[in-house]
Amino acid sequence: MTIGKMGGADYQPPERKKVNQGTTDWDKWKNSITATADKADGTDEKAKTQNSVLDIYKASAAKGANQIKPGYTEYESENYRIVPDNEFGVFTIYDKQGERYGAFQYSDIKIKQDAESGKQFLISEHGTMSYDAMIFDDELKESLQNIMGKEQFETEPLKGFQLKQHSGTGIQYLLRDGEEGRGGRVLLQTAEDQRKYDELAEAYMNKYPNLIKDQNAAYIYADLEIRGLAERTNQGILSIGFDGISYSDNSGDTNGWYISFKADSYQRLYEWLTENRDFNEEMEKISTWLDILKEKNAQLLGPNGKQTVPTDRRTVNNESTYNSHTVYFKDKDTLYSGGNGTGLSYTLKYAEDSTAENPVITARGVDENGKEFEQRIYVKDINPANATIVEMRALQAYSGEDTSLSLTSLPPESGSMKLNDKADFFSMFEKAISDMKKLGRNDLSSLFQKNLNLYRQLY
Repeated sequence: MTIGKMGGADYQPPERKKVNQGTTDWDKWKNSITATADKADGTDEKAKTQNSVLDIYKASAAKGANQIKPGYTEYESENYRIVPDNEFGVFTIYDKQGERYGAFQYSDIKIKQDAESGKQFLISEHGTMSYDAMIFDDELKESLQNIMGKEQFETEPLKGFQLKQHSGTGIQYLLRDGEEGRGGRVLLQTAEDQRKYDELAEAYMNKYPNLIKDQNAAYIYADLEIRGLAERTNQGILSIGFDGISYSDNSGDTNGWYISFKADSYQRLYEWLTENRDFNEEMEKISTWLDILKEKNAQLLGPNGKQTVPTDRRTVNNESTYNSHTVYFKDKDTLYSGGNGTGLSYTLKYAEDSTAENPVITARGVDENGKEFEQRIYVKDINPANATIVEMRALQAYSGEDTSLSLTSLPPESGSMKLNDKADFFSMFEKAISDMKKLGRNDLSSLFQKNLNLYRQLY
């Protein structure tokens, strides 16, 4: 089961985490922070590439901190535990159960106040689609004042973010401008918010047992729905993002589908869903959404700007808006259907001449330039130390790799690989494991370690 191509890849956990998914878009973050760090310490290109994401982030944080390092000590209040890192100028804030709210640079400890609601936030930005945010309540404010020896903090208007609310639960979330359909941080501010969030996750778990395999996945979907990136239907789940919409059916992949559209269409589709929240008629059918997208003047994308992303092909004619375009459907033989941020999109199936002794997988799709391709992949010839992303997805499907957190089952850096790019996935996994451990992301480090061990056993 795939958690939908759109939006979920950029999953940000809510303020009080039931699941501890991290952000992606690692390359942009890493490149941006590396540039800052290089100016500060004069590292050369070779040294730069050896830094982990965490090392680079800390170098940047250190640059922003006072040159005379403060001697802040760990502090606990009724509901918070605040752990300072004086070397790198960062507070890591936890609740009393040990759940991590986020990391906040010393220089970011200021009040960001929403003009309309009057609510105050603590926000620390780490790059594109990577930031930590939480409600800056009186207890947290007093705790940080005690640690830092300040009588008050600077207050400035909240800019570059919008405070939004999920109509179904009333739970609010913070969204950075320009990240509609892919970003956001859910804010669980009260016990009632937590109760509704738990109920929403439980609803996903109970209604879609073939799609939602564990509690972690259920909370991911609850978070996505609150942020407008998922919708429940009678038979399955719609995943909605800035570049498309997909459907996963609880009965299996046979009825699944995916439509890719131009990024500026998301807001119009989101507004339609908000205005028609009680609409349930034939939501699982792709024809329904083609009609809605036509009504909203959305442009479908794919090869030549007129096609959607692959699995099995069926041609649909709509002369008034789309002329003739191709729509792709999943079926029971589909091993994988998806892509990455480069525009690469493809489907994997066993070839007709594939055997247990010589497994062969066929990849069909479009590359990062919208050009159609077809490849025959001989599974036993794949070398993870020098493989393409398509080869690794084929090996993943063949080997039974753990995809319980399917959007992050391969290392984050693979998200920028083009069709013919090759990489050492062993090294990539090792680096991801190290980074996740340092960032306190034991769930992801364990998943990457499990899959790395599997590939080492195979090769």
